Amino acid sequence: MYELETETEESTGDFGRWSWRKEEYNTDIQGFLTSDSSLAVFSFSLELKVELAKKFVNSSGVTADNLLGKIKENIAEIRKSFGEGVIDPKRYDDDSLARLLFLDGCAVVEFIHSYVLGDLEMFNINTTQAAFIQQDLFLLENQIPFEVLKLLMQKINHAMKKEFFRRAFLRFILGTNVCAPTDEYDYVTDITNLIGDLDSIKSVHLLDLLRTLSISGRINEVEDKLHDEEIDAIHVKEEFDAQLDKEHPTPIDNFKFAVHIVTGGKKDDEQSFRNVQELKSSGINMRPSNSRNLKSVSFGTHCFGFRGHLKLPTLAVNDSTVCKLLNLVAYEMCLDDPRKHRVTSYLDFMDLLIDTEQDAKDLRAAHILRNRLSTDAEVAQIFNMIGSSYFSKTPDYYVDVKNKIEEHYKRKCAVWMAQVYNDHFGNPWTIVALLAAAIALILTFVQTWYAIYPN
Repeated sequence: MYELETETEESTGDFGRWSWRKEEYNTDIQGFLTSDSSLAVFSFSLELKVELAKKFVNSSGVTADNLLGKIKENIAEIRKSFGEGVIDPKRYDDDSLARLLFLDGCAVVEFIHSYVLGDLEMFNINTTQAAFIQQDLFLLENQIPFEVLKLLMQKINHAMKKEFFRRAFLRFILGTNVCAPTDEYDYVTDITNLIGDLDSIKSVHLLDLLRTLSISGRINEVEDKLHDEEIDAIHVKEEFDAQLDKEHPTPIDNFKFAVHIVTGGKKDDEQSFRNVQELKSSGINMRPSNSRNLKSVSFGTHCFGFRGHLKLPTLAVNDSTVCKLLNLVAYEMCLDDPRKHRVTSYLDFMDLLIDTEQDAKDLRAAHILRNRLSTDAEVAQIFNMIGSSYFSKTPDYYVDVKNKIEEHYKRKCAVWMAQVYNDHFGNPWTIVALLAAAIALILTFVQTWYAIYPN
């Protein structure tokens, strides 16, 4: 075991009902470093990274040799997590790669733990610096294999310490969801339910885990790619059968059908509505969904189909959220399977809804956007920038919702009723005036009746 200079004083820190003593696990992290400081590029210096790693080793109850050995045992599998050409085997052999991942992994786990428990002051990290570091953890270029973080947490010796580290990690991850929590959301209950799923997480890295959490609201959701393929196959077969059932299909019919199959039958470029203002004018209101995930987008009607409501997940818009969304889009663009571009599809949909400052203001009034930026105009500008600059053609996961909105939007009767409602019942004063006029009309009728028939 590598020895650091002896620290005789006792130093304790409150880490959830347990304390640590510096002299118990004196570790020389410097002995584990190579000529390269680390793979990831976080906002903190190498010295701070070393201090965080030392703190984690001290808290884990095991030696740095054991932690490093655990990573070395799995280095062959961990190396597969990196894309081809990312890690040069001539520059990083298994030993040097394991040491780099050991330093970054220990620093990340300890930062998350201390961040959640509010103990970053011992590292001279203030609130602003902590926010930048948290943001850096989800930059695409800063990702390290999630398997490294799991292995380090699994090696924590004391059962209670391990439990507190796992709970702190889950609390941190749940708090990074791009969807804001609903009023009924309970962190404690959710963490308790998810604590057993931590070891079975299949995410490649933290950004991938954030994507899974934001899409499904869970940390261990399996991609439903196969399910989507089965549904698409069923739809294609039904459409082929319908085409064959036609008695005399023309060449134009066959051409249109071929285009329909090739494009997947999507109508994402055929919507005649453009933004929130146009939806409101057609009688469609915005409502927040009760689920904390990007899948919870739905459309329904009421009042005999004359009124509609579009439900969207609540999104907290701040600098951190914008950075996460951009990196999630960049990550999805790196994936081979376009079916996994769910976050991209969501942002494309939001870009469709938000054109102007008033659109962002209306979504904020509907509690769908929680604006932490300076103005609503800035929110609209951000969504327009993302939508116009970062999207390639991807499958539209909200095409069914768009088609339902389009059907309602094209119903002239519903639009007329909405216009009447907005013009004459859009504020309480018009309603009061209508009631006063109705009462006056009724009183006039009664007075006339008794004038004609006094008995």
